[in-house]
Amino acid sequence: MGLSNDHQAPPGVPPVSDKIAHVAEAMQTVLDTVPESAARSTGFIKRLRKLTAPVFVKTLVFGWLADPGAGLEALTRVAALLGSPIKPQSLEERFTPEAAALLLQTLEASLAAVVAADPVPIPLLKRFTEVVVLDSSTVALPESFRLGYAGCGTSNPQAGNAAVKLTVAWDLKGGRLRGPLLDAGRVNDKKAAERLEDLPAGSLRVADLGYFHLDRMAAMTQDGVFVLSRFLPLTVVYDEQGVPWRRLSELLERCGPRVERTIHLRGFRGHAPTSGKSGRSADSSRRKANLPKPSDARVDGAWPLRGSGH
Repeated sequence: MGLSNDHQAPPGVPPVSDKIAHVAEAMQTVLDTVPESAARSTGFIKRLRKLTAPVFVKTLVFGWLADPGAGLEALTRVAALLGSPIKPQSLEERFTPEAAALLLQTLEASLAAVVAADPVPIPLLKRFTEVVVLDSSTVALPESFRLGYAGCGTSNPQAGNAAVKLTVAWDLKGGRLRGPLLDAGRVNDKKAAERLEDLPAGSLRVADLGYFHLDRMAAMTQDGVFVLSRFLPLTVVYDEQGVPWRRLSELLERCGPRVERTIHLRGFRGHAPTSGKSGRSADSSRRKANLPKPSDARVDGAWPLRGSGH
């Protein structure tokens, strides 16, 4: 009895066989060609060895994909399956700064490959060129990595000093994933995301308050990019006549839980405050928090305001 594939891909979406071929080609480049070319530039290979750079990379990738907690014994079994039998001690000796540089180049090459899922057929998203969600995760590293990937530290001076921040931008409309980009854990979100915020006109950027930066948002709106975000505390809101709103809740009480108005935003230069209420006026906020003068950056547009009047 034979099997037939009667499922037809949606218009504009390549068939599954084409996707598999594309992924296979990309994986061959990333796991074979890139490690081979990077082996000598990183110093990982100085002379001919039984354990080549591609086999070393694939041993770790396949071994830890199968079992993230795999130790040296399990990894050497993977290496044997790849045609390079090696003792656990010999594999351990290959974990060097040169090996880390090799793996980093391999990772960077994998990020250059286009990773995309099927487009999401949601009518609302069709209004925009792209709908990009920006976010990051921070992963703790062994303390030996603190010079290259400094963390934020903890109350224990011997812990939390090494971490890596991985930042991604995911286009919900087209399914494309950009990143992750690797930075030291102590790098703030706004700085880490700069390389992912070059968006085409008509795009919508969705991000949390960690990426709230009025100067950058103003530049985006001038380039035709829409921004969806909550207000950072102490952001000053002005109406179309330039009159500051003292309390957004008063507007919501008058107009209902959902309001759409054209507004201007003005924030503060320097360190962004992390607590407070967004309904304060500029003068009273500055006196109470002893903050510098407001930034000149203004972000104009039709901003939907949601909330309750309580």
